Amino acid sequence: MLDAGCTCSEKRPALKFGLFFEHQVPRPWAEGDEPRVFAEALEQIALADRLGFDCAWLVEHHFLEEYSHSSAPELFLAAASQRTSRIRLGHGIVHTVPAINHPARIAERIAISPQLFRRRSVNPEWIRAGVLLGRRHSRPT
Repeated sequence: MLDAGCTCSEKRPALKFGLFFEHQVPRPWAEGDEPRVFAEALEQIALADRLGFDCAWLVEHHFLEEYSHSSAPELFLAAASQRTSRIRLGHGIVHTVPAINHPARIAERIAISPQLFRRRSVNPEWIRAGVLLGRRHSRPT
């Protein structure tokens, strides 16, 4: 239904488009599968940058053989930052469990991101707020 009082000149929030990567490598594995997945993802981000996409996200996962080969997302995102000029890059998931990632190490990794990504990093709101707790449900709402 059209609103009779709405005009085309009214400001509306822009719809933003992004990419979300997990680097899945399903079985059966063949020689070169992992490097191929990383190379293709880097090509996709470079293309998305040229096409005007707004952001690209990468998760951090550990010990998941087929599901995700992404144990060091900031390394991949740093490589993506060198192939792009405007797309924002960020962590979709950062494990805050101290047994996997000590909170101080997470803070260090996040702190270096803006310098490596040419100030185009996007981090979850709870990290920007400085909340780096290792307990579940510790993020502010």
